[in-house]
Amino acid sequence: MRLHHCTIGHYRVLRNLQIKFNNTDNERLGIDFLVGQNGSGKSTLLQAITFIIQQLEKGSDVPFRFYLEYELGSANAKQSIRIYNYELDEDSNQKKLDRARADTRTVNTEWQERHGSLEEILPRVIILTTGREQEWQTLLKPSQQSVTLDPLEVLSGSLADSDIHAQHEQRLLSERVGASIVFEPSAQSESQKITFVPTEALPLVTLCGVLAELSHNGILNSMKDIFEDVRIRQVCAFSLRFRLNLAGSNERREIQELGRKATRAVHIGSDWLLYFDLTDQQQSSIQDLLGDRGGAFAFYQQLRRLSRNAIAAERVLQEVNIFVKRGPKDEDPVKDREIAQNAPLHPLAWLSDGERSFIGRMSLFSMLRDQDQLILLDEPEVHFNDYWKRQIVDRLATLLEDGKCHALITSHSSITLTDVPREDIIVLHRGEQYTQSAGSPTLKTLAADPSDIIIHVFDSPYATGQYAVKKVKAILDEVGQRNNKQAQQKLKDLLNEVGPGYWSYRIRRVLYRMSNDAS
Repeated sequence: MRLHHCTIGHYRVLRNLQIKFNNTDNERLGIDFLVGQNGSGKSTLLQAITFIIQQLEKGSDVPFRFYLEYELGSANAKQSIRIYNYELDEDSNQKKLDRARADTRTVNTEWQERHGSLEEILPRVIILTTGREQEWQTLLKPSQQSVTLDPLEVLSGSLADSDIHAQHEQRLLSERVGASIVFEPSAQSESQKITFVPTEALPLVTLCGVLAELSHNGILNSMKDIFEDVRIRQVCAFSLRFRLNLAGSNERREIQELGRKATRAVHIGSDWLLYFDLTDQQQSSIQDLLGDRGGAFAFYQQLRRLSRNAIAAERVLQEVNIFVKRGPKDEDPVKDREIAQNAPLHPLAWLSDGERSFIGRMSLFSMLRDQDQLILLDEPEVHFNDYWKRQIVDRLATLLEDGKCHALITSHSSITLTDVPREDIIVLHRGEQYTQSAGSPTLKTLAADPSDIIIHVFDSPYATGQYAVKKVKAILDEVGQRNNKQAQQKLKDLLNEVGPGYWSYRIRRVLYRMSNDAS
């Protein structure tokens, strides 16, 4: 999947925003970063794309102008698709259409209008956020009529489409104080195109990512470095604990089928614990486990359905455990094998929040490797130390090398951005009220110094912390007009505290000038 072009009309802080992604080069990684200051609408853009796909899947109207152009398939099976809901002719003043229109084409052919259902040509979307999960879950509720327009716009009558204006104005008036609000249940089922991955599901993602790796290679090949970063030497086993008295008949059949694949099964009251030993498992048996369910992602979806309930005690799938061996790496092969064999067994839950987040987010890409997906990651580097931030793109490049997925990532990490050229970075520019433009940074970012990105991409006046800058500048201003032993000593004391870099240079320059003036 490759997203080529996106236009969003009026959606929250976004206004007539057009973004063209640099996806013409087949050598590209399929990773684009959305950056900008807080409030510029990075997460909002991801939500707008998701909302459009959600509405199109339901056959519902998208109440703002949009244009999406993307590519599905790979190699000779590529198909270009564009979906839009306004006249593309410039002379039409971009008049909104009654319904969304879709055009398709293959290599070296012209656009042809597609009639009928859009479901087959809609991309699959995977979402992971480290921000406000509740906001995403509200957007994606099947019964939720998502508010996509600013209520102030509705009341001011600034909307271009009068029917939408009237609809929302009537709704706002009906919800005045004292009015009775009736929520009608929606007949819409859960989306088949959009999957939101909450933080609580990361153990499942980790499990399915590991199984995907083992089914492909028999070893954790692509994820080897990721596990070494957190000192995991081997993934030995996993267990699933089900509460059978909460399961329906179909769910019981699914669990019983899983039980036949388990190494051991233990009844604990109404719970059934299934234990799967991975140390002696052949690649074929893991392929058998996943193959019966349609692959790693389908296995995740099955287990996720069994664990989805707001009340933890009422979930059919009560617990997921992954058992690993941890130990340091040794350059001596003999010692290294001995360490790996004697490493203690740990549940994955014993790892730190940051370690589990790192493994879970990286496992997502292994789980989706064979899928044609648009992956939306909202600040995935949260909880990562700077060492891990350096490795995000390198890890993703390994996991996305087949080119089937396109990752759209919001980020505030200057370190991460040094791994991609500026063409793969989109900076959102917000004016006084709205975000209406976006483009690549002027600075060449590939292999750049992170401090340059802080200044030229994130618009910081300095790369150094503000408190330190204030302290150094205050002393420089204080002694700058004096040239005596006390002033020189104060600068020398400051120089002993300040680390190497720009401000150390500034202090040395003033000391050098003082020394020359004194002589």
